[in-house]
Amino acid sequence: DNNLNIPDNDMVRVTGLGEWLIPHDLQRQTPLPEFYEKSVRIVAEKGLIYMQHMISLEEQKAHLDVWEKVDRDIPLRDLHWAMDHAYGMDKETLDRAKALGIGIGAHSTPYLAERKMPLNIPPFRMILDSGIRAGGGSDGARISTMNPWPMIYYMITGKSCAGEVINPGQTITRMEALRMWTASQGWFSNEENMGSLEKGKHADLAVLSDDFLDEEAVSDDNIRTISSVMTIVEGKIVHDAGVLKI
Repeated sequence: DNNLNIPDNDMVRVTGLGEWLIPHDLQRQTPLPEFYEKSVRIVAEKGLIYMQHMISLEEQKAHLDVWEKVDRDIPLRDLHWAMDHAYGMDKETLDRAKALGIGIGAHSTPYLAERKMPLNIPPFRMILDSGIRAGGGSDGARISTMNPWPMIYYMITGKSCAGEVINPGQTITRMEALRMWTASQGWFSNEENMGSLEKGKHADLAVLSDDFLDEEAVSDDNIRTISSVMTIVEGKIVHDAGVLKI
């Protein structure tokens, strides 16, 4: 029930539970405390969306142990649950998540890292090649940057803000990165009427300063400087840099 008087409209609404289901310190235990399973069962029984913050591979495996147990009684496949961050995820863990119908929110936070951290990188290439539901993200302004373009730059080049390759072998194409940040995102909140320009979907779009998909016109380094010159939400102009002539 919405007892907090939180707005419920196309801009702000509660779609489910996220980040942590139990206190932060406890959700990093392996194995997880017994009451975590009880909490997961309540969420599943109510059919709620649930996105769980998972930093380490050990956390990912521990949560999947519980989710697989609950799934035997309450199928999770249609609940739009997701594992957030995906740092250091291996193929075995990815396959377990896919078997449950779980999505992956793969974040580009390591872009701000000063050096290579092999255990703290999201394996973008492996995730996409698996065919699992996958979206991009930054983990918010307190941890990284809200600007999507440095985050997308990292996904494409594997390079940190210092220009050092910290995610070798896990880069993806420009189109793949764009889709992870747009068309793929609606699934995670069960709002697939957004994210792409198609009939019946919200009229939300941004006119960019540069042609992101033209690799000759926009170098990899210049991806980070792309901006919106006009932003349209629900068919209405909400930002206009004044450089377009319509």
